Amino acid sequence: MKRSNDNDPSEFIGEITRLQPAIAAYVRSLLPTHPDFMDVVQEVNVTLWKKQKQFRAGTNFKAWAFKTARFHVLSARRRMAADGRRLVFDPELVELLAAEAGLHDERMEDRFAALRLCLGQLREKDRDLLRMRYSDSVSIEEYARTNGLNSGTVRAVLRRIRAALLKCVAAKLGQEIIPFDGNVTPLTG
Repeated sequence: MKRSNDNDPSEFIGEITRLQPAIAAYVRSLLPTHPDFMDVVQEVNVTLWKKQKQFRAGTNFKAWAFKTARFHVLSARRRMAADGRRLVFDPELVELLAAEAGLHDERMEDRFAALRLCLGQLREKDRDLLRMRYSDSVSIEEYARTNGLNSGTVRAVLRRIRAALLKCVAAKLGQEIIPFDGNVTPLTG
C-alpha cells in the first residue's frame, strides 16, 4: 500500500480483501473454541477501516492488520472470561501463538496459492464433493444418501482426494510429505 491518506479507498479495500483468509485463519487459530470467531474478524475489519488514516505508508500492512486482530482476540478472550466461559489458553500462550502465526503467515499464503492450483487440477466431481462437504457442511451420510452411495465409499473418496491434495501442495511447495506414523489419530470425514 503506497499512501495512507489517499482519497480513493479502493487500494485500502483491496488490501483488506486480499488478507481476509489470512486474518480469519489467524483469529481462528487464536480463538479455536469461539463459535462466533467471524464476528471478531468483522470487528477487525471495522477497526482497520476506521483507522485507515493511521496506517503509515511504507510499513507492512499485513503486520498492522495482524496487530489489530491480536488486540481484538485479546478483547474477545476478556469478554469470554467475564461471561464465565472456559478459556483454553492462558494469555502468555496466546501471545506466543500470535507471534508464531505472524512468522508463518507468508508460508500460509504460499500454501493457499498451491492449494488453489491443486484444487483446479481435480476432477469437477471431486471438487463438488469437497465443496459440498466442507463449504456447504453436508454430512457424509447425507451426501451418500443423496447420491446413492455407501458412506464408507464417500469417506474413502474424501481420504483419496485429501491425500492427492496434500501430495500436490507439497510438490508445488517443494516439500517432502511426512508419512503418517500411526501415533496420532487422523481426522476422518
